[in-house]
Amino acid sequence: MKMVFSYLLILFISLSLVGCGWTDQDNNGDQGDFSTDKKPKSEVQEGDFVLLLESNKSVYQPHEQEGIFAQLKYVGNEDEIKISHGASPFSFEVTEHTRKVTIHPAQTLPLLHTTLQNDVWYEVAFAKSGEHSDDDFIQDYFNRDGFPEGEYTIEVTASFTTNDGEENEESHLLSTSIDIVVTGEDAGQDNEEIANPDIVGYVTNKRENHILVVSIEAQDFSETGGADEFYDASWVSTTHVDEEVDIGERVEVWFDGGVNESYPTQAAAKQINILESNQPKGAEMTEQEAIAQVIAQLDDADEHTAIIVKKVSFNPETLLWEIEVNDEVIQIEG
Repeated sequence: MKMVFSYLLILFISLSLVGCGWTDQDNNGDQGDFSTDKKPKSEVQEGDFVLLLESNKSVYQPHEQEGIFAQLKYVGNEDEIKISHGASPFSFEVTEHTRKVTIHPAQTLPLLHTTLQNDVWYEVAFAKSGEHSDDDFIQDYFNRDGFPEGEYTIEVTASFTTNDGEENEESHLLSTSIDIVVTGEDAGQDNEEIANPDIVGYVTNKRENHILVVSIEAQDFSETGGADEFYDASWVSTTHVDEEVDIGERVEVWFDGGVNESYPTQAAAKQINILESNQPKGAEMTEQEAIAQVIAQLDDADEHTAIIVKKVSFNPETLLWEIEVNDEVIQIEG
């Protein structure tokens, strides 16, 4: 009788432990413990690479700015290694369990290169990515900071290739995940507008309720093995702003909420400021009109192509505008 009682007691304890959490944890992580001071993290190693996903805490308020970071480390025999990847080596998939919704990451198109130093973490903050829709939850997720209330699994995938110097390319794919809970008072209700715009650039394409903004200044990623001339670009939804924006105008844009990290990125505008268009002495057209005329002469570009205005000048002696678009210099009268 005592043996039967002991067996039933052990069985009851085992079942209770199995039923404690709404998800299971793999990869040496800490999911299932949602105390506010707990930092969930999960780590996985494949060959010479280690992938780590970590959150500053396990419980967030709705639309509180999240602190979630993916890190990649090389632990092979070389001092450093160059990896090739899309806009980022990381992509994030988000599943909200109470609504049974999974937001799959968008494909990142440009090929970039990053050099990883041996045993040094390369870190990138979590970034929202995926397909937008009219669903209220999806709109709330993409158009505001943080996460709506719910129970989430964040899965990160590191996808990249390496080359051994003999033109032998090897693909690498690592993945791991953590869980967080979002509950309580909305932390985003009283957020003030960000002081600096998220992007400043020329409007180089336009479609219904969207403008393509490409940054004026190039970024140099050559020190990490990337492009030495990279221009930010974003398809910006203008649904919630009143400004009418034309191709060729220079604008400052403040984003409303998260950014879909494709290339160009996708975001909703909270505010758009149209900058004054210069009309040099002797010119019949403004800078905006000249750029718009040049872009109109280009072959139609699809939505994944960024038309980059690199340089604009007017020669008062020849009365010609000279505009460098992508890698082509075009002159027009006016």
